Amino acid sequence: MKHLITIIFVLFSIQTQAQNVTICDSLTKSPISFANVIIDEAGQYSDGNGNIYYADTIKKINITHVNYYTKQIINPKALDTIFLNPKITELKEVIVTSDRIPMKIGFLKKDKYLRNLPVTPKYELIIKITPNTANYNLKIDEIFIPLYSSHELFKKGMENNPKTGICRVNIYKEIANDELEMIYQSDIIKFLMSERDQILLDLRNETIKLDPEGLYISVEMIGSIDDYGIINTVHAHIRPGLTSETSKDYMASTYSKRAFDNKPSKLASISNIMNEYFTKIYKNYTERNFNIAIGLVVSKE
Repeated sequence: MKHLITIIFVLFSIQTQAQNVTICDSLTKSPISFANVIIDEAGQYSDGNGNIYYADTIKKINITHVNYYTKQIINPKALDTIFLNPKITELKEVIVTSDRIPMKIGFLKKDKYLRNLPVTPKYELIIKITPNTANYNLKIDEIFIPLYSSHELFKKGMENNPKTGICRVNIYKEIANDELEMIYQSDIIKFLMSERDQILLDLRNETIKLDPEGLYISVEMIGSIDDYGIINTVHAHIRPGLTSETSKDYMASTYSKRAFDNKPSKLASISNIMNEYFTKIYKNYTERNFNIAIGLVVSKE
């Protein structure tokens, strides 16, 4: 009887073993790294080689990437490659004029109570910026976000083996039916989690403007990555700097967001969470509005 149970267990393990599937560009056949993948209800990323892993008992795969059309596969069986069709985008003419004068907005001082906030893999720290009338439709040329080091890494005995973190910057606008539409996604940004660093994103060749209705800019933490392109989510996080100062150029609100959920109604206010926490531990604490300490270089076209 014991041998029979062992045989059944082995057969069951074989039937439910993980599938290894590569996501590729349908034209170039090249692997697509760090695509957002929802397998049944669980989210993951394709790794640096375009690979995803799942049990063969799953019922549905949904794959999204800003440069490709979304693909959904029902009851995937015996797959080794999934091809995504690239979006065809029309290149817009960029006109450079001598009277285009860049100016800085934001770049506010960090807060003494909450200088930074850890963001774990599959989450985004997202700031909604609503410009004042004078700054409507200014073009964003650069985005600056300060990063703090992760002191916890030294407690894990990793000071001699620093981990390379990977993140990216996403930009959204709000559309109908409680939905955020991604209008830009940066390439993967690598950083050492044990060092203070910064994100400096050059958007001068893009046409992203400060929307009068508000624009959402996020830092999405993916994980740490090894030399073979494998993603690890253990002890991995990014720490964007925070400020409680206000800008004369825009109103701002910062939220926590799940990377695979684009509904504004699901955003969690960082200010509400932290004010409730600090009110309990500090007697003379005054509530404040916490935001990513973002800096923008903008210009008129």
